Amino acid sequence: MQASERTGGEQPIEDPGSECADPGWKGAVSGLVVAGAFLLVLELSFGGAFASLEVMEFAAVSYLAAVVAMTMGLWLAHALPVWGVIRLVEKVWDRREYIVAILAAVFGLSWQQTVVQGDGIGAHPLFPYIRVGFLIGVPLCCAVVAWVFVTPKIPRQIRMVAAGVFVVVAAVFNMTVLVDYQPFHGHLAAYNAAVFAGLTYSLWTHPMFQRAAVAVGVIAAVAAALVVPKQYEARTHVQSFAHVPASLSAGLPGGALVRVEPDRIFDVERAAYQDLAEYWDVFYEQDDKFEAAEPKGHNVMVVVLESVRADYWDDPELTPQFHDWKSEGLYAPYSVANYPATPLAYGAMFAAQPPSVLAQTPYWGENRLFDKIRGEFDELILSRPDISWFEHTAITDFFLPRDESVNAHEEAPDGLAYKRERLEELDEEESFFSWIHLYEPHDPYEAREPWAEEGADDHEAYRSEIAFVDKHLGEFMHWFFDQPFADDTLLVVVSDHGQGMGEEILGESFWGHHVHVHNVVSSIPMFFAGPGIPDDQRDASFQTMQMDVMPSIYDFLGEPMPRRLKPQGNSVYWLHENRPVRPLTTEAFSIRGHQFFEFVAGTQQGDDLEELRREFHRISTDGHGYSPKIGLQHGEHKLIYDRLLNTYWLYDVGEDPQEQYDLYHEEPQKAEMMVERLQQWKTLQGEVVRRLDEVMK
Repeated sequence: MQASERTGGEQPIEDPGSECADPGWKGAVSGLVVAGAFLLVLELSFGGAFASLEVMEFAAVSYLAAVVAMTMGLWLAHALPVWGVIRLVEKVWDRREYIVAILAAVFGLSWQQTVVQGDGIGAHPLFPYIRVGFLIGVPLCCAVVAWVFVTPKIPRQIRMVAAGVFVVVAAVFNMTVLVDYQPFHGHLAAYNAAVFAGLTYSLWTHPMFQRAAVAVGVIAAVAAALVVPKQYEARTHVQSFAHVPASLSAGLPGGALVRVEPDRIFDVERAAYQDLAEYWDVFYEQDDKFEAAEPKGHNVMVVVLESVRADYWDDPELTPQFHDWKSEGLYAPYSVANYPATPLAYGAMFAAQPPSVLAQTPYWGENRLFDKIRGEFDELILSRPDISWFEHTAITDFFLPRDESVNAHEEAPDGLAYKRERLEELDEEESFFSWIHLYEPHDPYEAREPWAEEGADDHEAYRSEIAFVDKHLGEFMHWFFDQPFADDTLLVVVSDHGQGMGEEILGESFWGHHVHVHNVVSSIPMFFAGPGIPDDQRDASFQTMQMDVMPSIYDFLGEPMPRRLKPQGNSVYWLHENRPVRPLTTEAFSIRGHQFFEFVAGTQQGDDLEELRREFHRISTDGHGYSPKIGLQHGEHKLIYDRLLNTYWLYDVGEDPQEQYDLYHEEPQKAEMMVERLQQWKTLQGEVVRRLDEVMK
């Protein structure tokens, strides 16, 4: 039967693949509404959303209305046009199974982009081939699955069983696996809802079924009318704590219609000096970092530890080698990572600017701080992990030109052996800069014997990776400190960020990095040794951060930092002598994976500043569906600000390093003072960016 001969859809229907199957608009809308209701059931079964409400003390009724409005609204806004396209094309080509398969393949092209954003996948040495495989495989799988569920060439019973199995498996995956990757889960939820609609196809013309669907649709429409235009706070909570509606809004094109934009991190405008005085002085007036001095030595060695959190590295049972050789210098066990992911952590270390500054100005592409001291070294000894992340220039661009030769090592022992070999080849008079990144503790973790047995859980495997790095780094360091050049070398050992190991943050178990600015990811070890550095000191009160690395190197070499570039951070020498109380900040943007790397690498190419800042605002607030945050530590107190929820938490990290007891409401005067300090810091960053704009003119 031709599509043009089909009637309004009141006759009984057996099967979406049947050539006479046509539910008409009334039946189709009913089916799509019920598929949206299926998504609502998934969300309401996702216990974490309502558990988080207890943390936020938000009204459950308003939250539920927002969940209904955003879930049903987003689903129907996308599903109804697709149904309309199918009907229109059928008037020309009466092969529904092929039309549906083609549309599913187009959907798969968008979906596969979210698959390749995963950190673990991107770190795989065969990632380029994996990416091509996803580009072809995901659309093909979407098309084949859609064709199987629709085609009349396969018996209906088999197709219905297959659809039922798919719906159950996809729902379980949607609710339990990698839930942080919201664009991926938004696509999966939408595709699963479409399959569920097909599974319930035979009910679409039943009058009671349609009346129930209309009732659900009316409830959703009322909720949308009441919530979406007005209830800003309810939408922010759904976007932050819900899973299905937040994933739909992060993954589907129309999601921007209901998503809430977080607070801007700062505006680039001229600030009054009195608004900047406290922080301006500590970075630019009380330090002699802009003046030349006598060099303290000639060699520099920087060792970056991947994903090593402060409390684990500080455990002598886990890192016995480090606790042996740390007597050679100054150990600040609880320092601060300025960003909870590698690229902008490197930006903080080598450009001496916070991430939000680096992301909004391309000045550093032609004004690398390292370029200005490159001539002080006869040799560069550089070694990076042999993984695709480090083939990307987003990490090394902050201190190396793209044509610089860098060794690629398989594992920590290989990289350290390369360093030792190169150092042994140097003449006595030759100076060097040495850098290595030890990658092992990054997810996916490998259980390292004898510290963990094969099949160990992630926590034990992660600990074993740290012990593995400690052993091999320790062997290298014991050799290094016996060499004559050690007395002429500034050694910096620092982690790029910490790692969540299942700790509860805002009502949810957290694994990995990115996303948060709590101590599990922001608190890192930092160690200094060399001429002028006190030895055998473990000082838990000594507050350092990644932005202090480059000022320390300049000070060691006796070189003045370029004042016009407004570098932040301070030299470890000055810090140890003066002990200032200053802002120690960690920022987290809503972006990760390849999108993150590509944006960071492309920042230095930006010629249109307004466009660059618009792109930064878009990409830093609409990446993977989690709230962008700022953590500011000042003395013993730490303020955490969620820019989407516009909510603050306050912790006394001296007494409560695990950040379990929120003092924001208990200590209102301290809270007010910390919020004011955060505003001062944001104002300072706006002024720094404004002055860096002048550098580029």
